[in-house]
Amino acid sequence: MSEPLTKADLVEYWSNYANELNLTNEKLERQNKELKVENERLREELRLAEEVKHGTKER
Repeated sequence: MSEPLTKADLVEYWSNYANELNLTNEKLERQNKELKVENERLREELRLAEEVKHGTKER
């Protein structure tokens, strides 16, 4: 039979869990920033395409 968890075991477990969540959050924040940049680039590309389509801008 395994020994019961000690307070130190629980602190270590939850500390590791919190660290993993922080790393995941940082990764998602980076991805979000990259997607916002890509989204802005695509919006600008679409805006220019719409201008060309409507003849308000020459290629």
